[in-house]
Amino acid sequence: MDETKEKKILKNDPFNNKMDISNEITHEDIHIRGMDTELSENKNDLISSRKETSTLNNSNTTNDNENRIAIQKSKFIYKFVGKTLFLFSDKEGNPIFIIGPHWGMYFCLNGIITIIMILIYIFAFPKFNLLMRILGHISFWIFFISYTLAFLLNPGYPKNNIGKFTGEPRKKYYFCEFCQFWIRKDAYASHCYDCDICIEGHDHHCPWTGHCIGKNNKIVFHCFLFSIICVIGYFAAAATNFFSK
Repeated sequence: MDETKEKKILKNDPFNNKMDISNEITHEDIHIRGMDTELSENKNDLISSRKETSTLNNSNTTNDNENRIAIQKSKFIYKFVGKTLFLFSDKEGNPIFIIGPHWGMYFCLNGIITIIMILIYIFAFPKFNLLMRILGHISFWIFFISYTLAFLLNPGYPKNNIGKFTGEPRKKYYFCEFCQFWIRKDAYASHCYDCDICIEGHDHHCPWTGHCIGKNNKIVFHCFLFSIICVIGYFAAAATNFFSK
């Protein structure tokens, strides 16, 4: 028998391959089919490894998302987000008050109006009748309260109005690349580059209030605009009344 073509009779073919009628298989065939089996096993191992990796990544993503949501819903007294200062939170971790990056404009305008009103109260009120005094008090306090609320109130930061981070954006959510979270599409939110946060119902960024005007402070902002017109009108009337006497 030739050594290069040595044959060995196998009663049970481990590869389940009926190669010929005599059930005879060569060493070369065993080697080749052994390599095929190893490749098949390696392929299965690779697929299994990929599935385990995908499962692990999904698990890590889920844990990371749960941690992020838990952090976002945690209560706080103050913290900085973007270029804004968040003060106090509700039970869901939403900020109640937000002080924007242009907070100095509030103190500047409010200080000017207050100083002028104090001067009018000291020097002009004694010469005014009762109606002028009442109008002065009403216009100033409407201005002060509405301006302070427009300065402090959360304009509409959509921090917890998010979908879970499933890896694929849901149809009703979109992802803000700057804030790094999902936001409802029907919130009509927009990212403010001055405040560096997203605002629902974003109207514009007002430096006089220090931050943006959104769905939560739009009404008080309109009251502030109305009150500042009334205050300026009162100043003009007070000056005319004072110098005419």
